[in-house]
Order: sequence, then C-alpha cells, then structure tokens
Amino acid sequence: MNMLEFCFDDSGIGSTPISNSFITRYLADSPGDYIKVYILGLYLLYQGIKTDPSDMAKMLNMDTESLKMALDYWASQGLIQYKSNGGNISSIIYVSPESINYTPKDENVYAESELEAMFSYIENQLGRPLSPREMETFLEWLDKYHFSMEVLVLLVEYCLQKKKVNINYMARVAQGWFDAGIRNGFDVEKHLKNEEKRWNIYKKVYQTLGLNSEEIAEAHKNMINRWLDELNVSDDDILEACNICIMNINKPNFNYINKVLTNKNQNISSKPKKTTGYVAPKHYFNSYNQRSYDIKELEKRLLERSSSGE
Repeated sequence: MNMLEFCFDDSGIGSTPISNSFITRYLADSPGDYIKVYILGLYLLYQGIKTDPSDMAKMLNMDTESLKMALDYWASQGLIQYKSNGGNISSIIYVSPESINYTPKDENVYAESELEAMFSYIENQLGRPLSPREMETFLEWLDKYHFSMEVLVLLVEYCLQKKKVNINYMARVAQGWFDAGIRNGFDVEKHLKNEEKRWNIYKKVYQTLGLNSEEIAEAHKNMINRWLDELNVSDDDILEACNICIMNINKPNFNYINKVLTNKNQNISSKPKKTTGYVAPKHYFNSYNQRSYDIKELEKRLLERSSSGE
C-alpha cells in the first residue's frame, strides 16, 4: 500500500490540535464514543466555547449520561480534571498527555499477585473455592476476549444476581459481553444500564397485557427488541399497541401487536419528514460521513513516517 498524505482543502475549516501522545497511547484501546467526547472537548477548548453537557451530548448524538461516563473515563486516565464551584463542576481542565507518567502494559499479562487477588475475591463472592477448570476458563477469557480483570469480577457478580453461577452460563454471558464490545468496567456499566432499560420495557409490556412479568419468553424479548431497534418505535408506541390489542381482541397476541406497530411505522415512513429539534452546524463531527479506519495500520504508518524524518 502506498504512503498516505493527509492535507486540508481550501475551505478554511480551521484546526484543532491533538497530541501525538494521545494518538499513540490512547486511540487504539479507548472506546470510540469516549474518543469523540475527548476531541469535541478539545474543539470547544480551542474555540473558547462554553456549553453544558446536554448540548455536548446533542452535538454527538448521544445521551447526557453516556457523555458524563466518557468524561469520567478520561478523568480516570488523568487526561482531564474537574474544577468545582459550590459543589458543582464549573470547568474541565485538559491535561497534556505528554505530562502523564504513562507505562504501557500488555493487557493480557498480569502479575501473579493480581491474579491471586482476583481469584480470592471471586471465591469470596461465590462462597466456595474455584475449580482448576474455572480458573483456566477465566484466564482464557482474559486472553481471548481482552477483558480487564474488573470485567471478570463484574461478570461473576452479574451472574450471582441472576442466581446462575455455573461455568456454562457464565461462558454465554462472557461471549455476549465480548460481542457487545465490552472490554473494561466503563463498558460494563453502560451495557448494564441499557440492559436495565430493556428489561423495564419487557416488564411493562407483560403487565399491560396481563401476563406474568417474572417469566418473559425469549421470543417475546426478541420481538420487542425488533420493535425498538428496527422499527425505531418508542416505549409509549409499544404500550399503546398493547392496549389496542387488548381492546380489539381481548387477549394478548404479539403477532397482532407487531402488525399494529409495523403499519404505524409504514405510515410514518410514507409521510414527508420535517426537520425538527437540534441541527448541528456543519463543523460539528456528526455532519460528516463517518468512515471506518484500521487504527493499528494508520498508527504504524504514522510512526514509520515520523521515524524516517518525513
């Protein structure tokens, strides 16, 4: 592959400088949404723009809670600091990545004492010793799924809450978390909050239909997920469809509800769309087409170019 040259066009878009240390140390391993928050913060800093978290979240098409989690993540990395006034955060101070004592660590290599502490904690939570097979499986997940030890501990606690602590069930959870992009404790927190929201709507649907909300069928969860993710209907739309179902046929029927929501979605799609709400100016990041990049390859080439003096 030929060397890539990056340059500006003549549109006068200006620039926001990003530290090379940030690129080489944090870009590859940090969650994508968190990187967007960090870069937007830099943009606001260099432009001298004051804003609040809700407006920042709108600029990035994310919710305010996720934005705050991203800021907490960068604070934990030492890249930002909070300045408070009267108990409230009044400003965010960006810390130069070059000033941080950064020691790269192989995420798959842990000190023996760290592993012993993790296994000891898990055994205390389970109330029993771990078998050699379980220990080997946990170590395999650290390597195979690139989990942090915190993720393993949270996984065991999650399964304990579900009262399902056999290794086969935990293996399914581990695979599911990996597929969901979970790698660290912040990812787990975000995932569990989203999962809790889904369970709340599952229960509301069952309660509206007069069903036992403690025994939700997997097929029904999949159908509700489809309504939310593919049809993009709201919780209120789903509950309204459930009420229509009961009023019209006097019994719960998910196929009937699905037909109501599908027809509603088709009717909405056929109407001309109006632009409402917040519209980000062109210089905000979500106004441009997103591309996917091979970060490792780009980092390698940028470093090669730097070392060659070009």
